[in-house]
Amino acid sequence: MPTLTHFTRPIPALACAVAFNAGLVNVPAYASDKDPASIMDGQESPELLVYLAEKTDGQKWAANYGLKIQRKLVGKADAYVFVTPSVDDARKLLPIIRQDRAVTRAFNNRYVVAMTQEAKPCGDPWEETPCWNDPNLPPLPPFTPFENYFLPQPGVHAGQWHLYNDFGWIHIDALNAWQQGAAGTGVVIGVVDSGVEMTHPDLVVRPTLSYDFVHDDTDPSPNLFTSTGYYPHGTAVAGVAAARGGNGLGVTGVAPYASIAALRVPLANTFAPSELGSVLSTTDRFVDAIYFGGHEIQIKNHSYGPPAPYQIRDARIAALQETSAEGMIHVVAAGNGQSFSDGNFTRRDASARPYAIPEVITVAAVGPEGHHADYSNYGASIVVSAPSRACATCEPGLLTTDVTGGNGYNNFSGTLFPDPDYTDTFGGTSGAAPIVAGALALAKQQRPGLNSRWAKHLLANSSQVIDLEDHSPESDGGWQENTAGCRFNQNYGFGLVNADRLVALASLKSLELTPLLAWGTSLRIKPTTIPDADKTGVTFNITFDGHKNPTDALEEVGVSVRIDHTRRGEVEIFLVSPNGTKRRMMHRYDSAYDSSINGIGFVDDAGQIQPWTFWSHAFWGENPHGQWSVIIRDTEHGTIGMVDAVQLHLRMGRLKAGDIQFGSCDLGQHLLS
Repeated sequence: MPTLTHFTRPIPALACAVAFNAGLVNVPAYASDKDPASIMDGQESPELLVYLAEKTDGQKWAANYGLKIQRKLVGKADAYVFVTPSVDDARKLLPIIRQDRAVTRAFNNRYVVAMTQEAKPCGDPWEETPCWNDPNLPPLPPFTPFENYFLPQPGVHAGQWHLYNDFGWIHIDALNAWQQGAAGTGVVIGVVDSGVEMTHPDLVVRPTLSYDFVHDDTDPSPNLFTSTGYYPHGTAVAGVAAARGGNGLGVTGVAPYASIAALRVPLANTFAPSELGSVLSTTDRFVDAIYFGGHEIQIKNHSYGPPAPYQIRDARIAALQETSAEGMIHVVAAGNGQSFSDGNFTRRDASARPYAIPEVITVAAVGPEGHHADYSNYGASIVVSAPSRACATCEPGLLTTDVTGGNGYNNFSGTLFPDPDYTDTFGGTSGAAPIVAGALALAKQQRPGLNSRWAKHLLANSSQVIDLEDHSPESDGGWQENTAGCRFNQNYGFGLVNADRLVALASLKSLELTPLLAWGTSLRIKPTTIPDADKTGVTFNITFDGHKNPTDALEEVGVSVRIDHTRRGEVEIFLVSPNGTKRRMMHRYDSAYDSSINGIGFVDDAGQIQPWTFWSHAFWGENPHGQWSVIIRDTEHGTIGMVDAVQLHLRMGRLKAGDIQFGSCDLGQHLLS
């Protein structure tokens, strides 16, 4: 095991220094009234995304409705984008074609503005080959890194501290995970992003599993001529997850023997309008990337997000759910808050993002000293956290691959890393997510059947509790233990990912996962006023009868609400379990400048306002039987809201070890001690 020495760079290691060209380094675009593209996010287009029944002739079907085929998806058979004359025509035609027996699903192909999840400064950070499962192959020796930049170089860089360090900083203990023989061998990680440099000497990219959904061709290399600092994003993400280790070159990824599937999608500021034929992207490009690769790409990383909350849960969500059910693991960045440029408010509850669903792994960011990164979103939907920069401009960043020849982050940072093919300025939840994707690739090698449900159970039982002194409002009061013994914190989820413990747990052959049980009901209510600025709020009780319904220990719990409120940031939602556990589902925020159109909910393809579902992991392992209480309250004077829909959703299942069943999160402690 390499010996690590302390990093003694002249600049204080965690100083939040003035950014070099701060507008270009790790700073995504943000929604504002000056950015019409961001305002268009989620708006209807004149196009329809249609899934046709097997063996239906797309050309003939289109001719029956006077439609033109815009493109055929490459990742999903029998899926097409059709063009209508106008948005109104698309809106009128959609309910008609949904009645067509040749149509299995249909959506408006809405406009999408997806942004890289690197960090924007927001104040003082100190405030609050696929043969890996062949039994006839001899095992590879444990991976030991000897890459140029793995270890720190005093006065130059901090090395890959997020993998292992002796500075007293947090890390994921990758060294001990590798010593167990896990290196991601045979696992393919799909990087759904701005493109990946196919010929980077420190990346192994699979050409046959890569695609450019901007150009509709097989070369997903980033566009180097967009005059922004965002196009190297995907190359950096790929390096964090799976830069090739053992070659003595550059850096190593968390999963050094995994390979990359480069899936280029049109993230904001990473493509030129001439590439796409428009300044705006549409849903189909992302849907295609989610489906692409089928069972050959086991894990996909999504380090991007929307510019505003409560965007429609459209065809992308259906694609995530379908592919997750088929075994694909989707890892999603929690996001870096949506800060409007006038500085009037910041929203950082990850549960208000469309991808906050049970079928994905949502990842928050933690700075080196073990505190919640100042930009990172929080919320009940967070599953786990991973190392990244403490703030947008804090050192150290993550050391990873960059577009070669000084054409990437080195070209925009104002300071050149000694090797122009690498950067040590990467961060944000964009950097935290691929760390978890890489760690899950290690676990996937050990347990080929690993899927999203398995991954969550293993993370719940292996992640490391950090920052015990955290009692911040964002964290819902800090670490709280429920009646099943599971500890959860809305800043960190189940804790900091620990690759060593994760791999050890995944390697236990005696583990079983009971089948998923799902239950949901709606409470029929009349429109009910939420008392203005009243801490008591209004309560809705829903009973789950475990004697009449199949039951098991809880996994995710969801609450769907539809609320009419002109300042939705005043609203806060809590859920109380039958065991008395009270946890926040939605956090209030400074709402004075958020004049919401739909309150809490979203407008679907039929133009109807649908409830928004908030998911929580805080009840993990508890017994669901009995009365649940949903509490909705208004926290500020001035405006009054109405709630007219409340629903409860329970997902249930547990890990078993032989005849022993565990309903809590201490399985790792029992089996690994």
